Formats: sequence, structure tokens, C-alpha cells
Amino acid sequence: MKMLDIFIKLLSLALIIAFTLTIILFLPGYSSTQKEIIISPGMGAKAVANLLFKNGLISHPYLFRIALRLYGKDRNIKAGKYILRDDMSLYEIIDTLVKGKGVLEEVTIPEGLTSSQIADIFYKKGIIKDPERFLEIVKKKGLEGYLFPDTYYVPMNYDEEKLIDMMTKRFWQKVPEDFREKAKALGLSEKEVIILASLVEKEAKYPEDRPKIASVFLNRLKKGMKLESCATIQYILGTPKPNLTYEDLKIPSPYNTYLHKGLPPGPICNPGEASILSVLNPAKTDYLYFVVGKDGKHLFAKTYKEHLKNKKKR
Repeated sequence: MKMLDIFIKLLSLALIIAFTLTIILFLPGYSSTQKEIIISPGMGAKAVANLLFKNGLISHPYLFRIALRLYGKDRNIKAGKYILRDDMSLYEIIDTLVKGKGVLEEVTIPEGLTSSQIADIFYKKGIIKDPERFLEIVKKKGLEGYLFPDTYYVPMNYDEEKLIDMMTKRFWQKVPEDFREKAKALGLSEKEVIILASLVEKEAKYPEDRPKIASVFLNRLKKGMKLESCATIQYILGTPKPNLTYEDLKIPSPYNTYLHKGLPPGPICNPGEASILSVLNPAKTDYLYFVVGKDGKHLFAKTYKEHLKNKKKR
């Protein structure tokens, strides 16, 4: 009889433990807030548990580690960036991390690339399937210049339009709140700021040169002078040349700022934050000319005579 009582008590205890574990493992939370979690390569179960607990995704780190060990998966967590909800059950979280569900790819887009070059990066990474559709959407919506250069975390086989929306939203998150007001104060439209920033992006090699280059372009625009930006010629050519020829400067194109006054019809690349800010906050100068020196830094001049002297220093 005593053995039967002991058996019943042990069975009851086992059932209670099983029931409790079931609740812990499978019962979802009450809210539904998304959290971005980055699991670094080589991160152990303890570190992962603490990270999840810190972000309010699990009730206790120890319970997560016990559950992970019960499943025999404590060494199988896949590194990557995850979007987890705080209403996910412990089982769902473990299943996601072990199987690598929804891992986001890290893609860095450098400053100064064209939309075509950006589409190529995403295509080669397997993020998008149709680079031509990507470019069609950019062209249709007039978003060249608004694809903000940054590091993005996106899933494989992502929708081209959603990706473009992500990049343009990042653009508006990064530019100053008074972007339009500053542009208006300079006598420029929103698009004209981006066009100028794209020229600065392609011309400047050093951060300190950007505001000065912006001032040169703005000064020339005010005086009705041609911008004469070599970067626009390189854009027309498609493939950069170490040295431009006089024949290159005569290429018939609306983007040729050696032939046409004013700004080109559109941005020649997607500029970064620093170039945009340099246009919105240009250096206060009387410079009208610049040329690249031997060290890659630009030499600035107020007159053409000074400019010729700077050219001899190259």
C-alpha cells in the first residue's frame, strides 16, 4: 500500500512538473512587441539567455537554459539578427533560434553608389530576385539619391518595393528635421539639395573638403557659372577614368556640367549624410574653383588665376 502511495505521489509530481514545463514552454506572453536581437557567432547559451531576459523575451535565463538542454539544442543556436516578439512562447523562441528562422542578412551600402550598383549588391546577396524591377521602381518614383547608404538587416528574397521603402525611410530618419527649411533658405528645392550632395559625394575624398566644395558649387550657381564638375562626366561615361580628356568634356548629355549651366537633371549617386549636411551647411567662402592636389586633398581658389597656379601644384 505504501509503495502504491509513493508511486501515486511521484506520478502526481511528475504530472505537475510536466504541466508546469508545458505552460512555461508553450504558453505565449500577453503583449506583442517586436524586439531586434543579434546573436553573435560563438555566443553561448548563458549569454543568449541573458540577452533574451534583458529584452523581456523570457521570464528567467535559467528556465531558457534548462529548456534548451532538454531539447539537446544548447549548442545549436544559429548566429544572426532576429526579430522576436515578446508574446512568443519559450518553445517558439528556441525553435526560431535553433532553426535560424527569419535570420536577417547584414548588407552595407557605401556612400556614392548609383541605384544600379545598389540593386546589384542586393541581388548578389540573394536579398532581391529582380534587380530590374528594383530600378524600375526607383525610376518611376524618382528616388535616385534617396536610397540612404547604411547597414541594413533584411531577409533573403525580400520584396524590391519594400526594400526601397526601407531605404527611403532611413533617408528621412537621418536628414535634419529642418531639411526643407534649410534648403529653402539656400534657395534650393529638396531635390536640388540631393543633386548637389551627390556631386559633393563624388568629388570629395576628405571630410573637411565637403563643405568647401559645396560652397564652390553654390557660389557658381549664384553667379550663373557652369558647375564644371568632373564627377558628372564620370557619371556619363559609366566606367570611371583616371584622367578625363577634353573630348570627354564635350560629350552631349544633359548631365554634362561643362556644357550646360545649372544643376544636372538628377542626382548622379546616392549621397551619404555628411555630403547632404555639407550642402545644407556649406562653408562661407568666396571660392569659385577647386582642383585635387597631390595628396588627394582639394586646393581652392577665388580667381581663375589662382586656380591655374593650384593646377601647377598637382
